[in-house]
Amino acid sequence: MVSDGSPEESPATYEIRLQGTPTEPLQQRFPSATVITNLTETVLYRRVEESSELDWLLEQLLSMGLVLTEVHQVPEPGGATSEGGDAR
Repeated sequence: MVSDGSPEESPATYEIRLQGTPTEPLQQRFPSATVITNLTETVLYRRVEESSELDWLLEQLLSMGLVLTEVHQVPEPGGATSEGGDAR
């Protein structure tokens, strides 16, 4: 498959903020994510390799009945490279 080099297909890390605390442990369902939970909000950080993977992740979260409050791309810690990306 030939890549057109478009930026939306570059690996990136996303911060996904969710309302409340999910009943199903997100860390078990998405082991390659970092999950931070408090009483009012859950924050999930996950690296995705292409835009379709982000779409899949958001669909999974919504199918769990979770309410998304914010989704945005965050800088890679320490200027990480695309090597060693997360697997679904």
